[in-house]
Amino acid sequence: SQPTATRISTVIDSVLRLFGQRLVAAGIQVEREERAPSATVLSAPGELRQVIANLVGNAIDAMRAGGRLRIRVSQNRQRIRLTIADTGMGIPRDMLSSIFEPFVTTKGETGTGLGLWVTTEILKRNRWRIGVRSCSNPGRSGTIFSIVIPALPEQGRGNEVRTSNQRIPGNLVR
Repeated sequence: SQPTATRISTVIDSVLRLFGQRLVAAGIQVEREERAPSATVLSAPGELRQVIANLVGNAIDAMRAGGRLRIRVSQNRQRIRLTIADTGMGIPRDMLSSIFEPFVTTKGETGTGLGLWVTTEILKRNRWRIGVRSCSNPGRSGTIFSIVIPALPEQGRGNEVRTSNQRIPGNLVR
């Protein structure tokens, strides 16, 4: 449970492998843009994975008729930004302010309302921040979560950019 240096791209890889079959079955195309492919954060094992898995799982649930999941990692000297965006149904405006509270769900009887609450507890413990934007208007719907994580002191600005649109079995794009 001790924090260790954790490479974000490695965690994203493992989460996408975990959800690979669900993504393919749901007809979801994954796009990755890593403006900082070597971005590394200080995190207890599994916590970053849990955060990303919660957000990716929610995105899949929101895109029942297929769509696009975009994952972006960028970095400057002080912080790393992880953005997870989907083209799903969006979060109704009247629920947006309460989605991080326990037992609040947009999934009806199929959701527990604990995923985003657990996510925020992990974020608070690590002093990470999260922001969300969402639109539920037909034809323009989707949700964007942005997580800001302090960069490790020895990391500078990464100039290397890795974008990935290589097809993986089914319609998963990497």
